[in-house]
Amino acid sequence: LTEDLSSSESEVYTMKQESEDLLDRMSRAEAKASDLESVIASMKDELYREKENKKKLVEDLNKLEQESANFKAQVFAAKESFESESHSKIETLEAKLQNAMIELSKTQKELTASEQTIANLTSDIDEYKKELDSANEFASNAARMEISELK
Repeated sequence: LTEDLSSSESEVYTMKQESEDLLDRMSRAEAKASDLESVIASMKDELYREKENKKKLVEDLNKLEQESANFKAQVFAAKESFESESHSKIETLEAKLQNAMIELSKTQKELTASEQTIANLTSDIDEYKKELDSANEFASNAARMEISELK
């Protein structure tokens, strides 16, 4: 029984360590999710600034068109080039945003799995505690019986 008790205590300690490790992993996953949300917000801000910049440049181009018909052809060429670059940047940012969203989803799934694992481990620890208490009670009762028999 002493060996079983020691073994049970060792298993409880090991499970407690594993539980703490899982809690630590969960904290890191939550931090990573928070970081991803920050990156997404930053990307949205950058996309908004790009759109605002594009809007301002288009307005400037329209003013230049009114001032000079000769310059108009050059402005349109510059505008097409700018729009192409802007669209390319926007597509790149949207792809990055999509990847960040996928990572966020994966992280949330990992977090959910970690929480379930922690719940399972906590349940196992409670079960081991009950078994340990039962073993202690059994040993105590056996000792009392021996004392009674000796008396």
